[in-house]
Amino acid sequence: MELYAKYIDQLCKEHVKNNSLAFDCGCGNGFHTSVMKKYCSKVIGGDFDNRLDSKYEINFRKIGINSCGRENEFEVVTAFDVIEHVEDDQAFLTELVRIAKPGGEIIIGTPNRNRLSNKIISLFKGKIIYPYKVGYHFESGGDILHLREYTEKDLENLAKKIENAEIIKTYSSFLGLYVPKIGPIGIKSADIKFLKAYCQHLFLVLRKK
Repeated sequence: MELYAKYIDQLCKEHVKNNSLAFDCGCGNGFHTSVMKKYCSKVIGGDFDNRLDSKYEINFRKIGINSCGRENEFEVVTAFDVIEHVEDDQAFLTELVRIAKPGGEIIIGTPNRNRLSNKIISLFKGKIIYPYKVGYHFESGGDILHLREYTEKDLENLAKKIENAEIIKTYSSFLGLYVPKIGPIGIKSADIKFLKAYCQHLFLVLRKK
């Protein structure tokens, strides 16, 4: 299991119950959605186009911009590496909260703007300006473009704009670098301010009031 998926796995252990109806927004090929499926049998993957790998056996829902489902539909709503790509992040987060049931949880995962790799890039190439091309997505045949990236404080400030949601916790992933042909090198992050400040990924968990 890839490192990022291990963090998703841990989040699901803590926040996904067996009888939950869960929705993964921006599911892509379904790999990360399949991690959630280990913890609840009722999972729907949503995206603009169906690129789900059939081996994951995940139900697909075609979605539109800020149109993902019925109000109060799901116990758990997730979006991993999605929010940094959307034009209106507040409207996007509002929609994810809308389709969650009262008491339901919303889990957001996104790259940390202050991660070590960004610091190194800035050292050699200057300050990163957004939108920022971070690579090429072979599945969709297009560039991977981050319209913005977030710090932990940025995520918390965004969440506070959603009136009917409360912050449960923020999590961080490892402190290190992804090295081509080698993989991740670093240390597992913890709830230590310095480590969270420069970790690779951030996760925000909300609860709908």
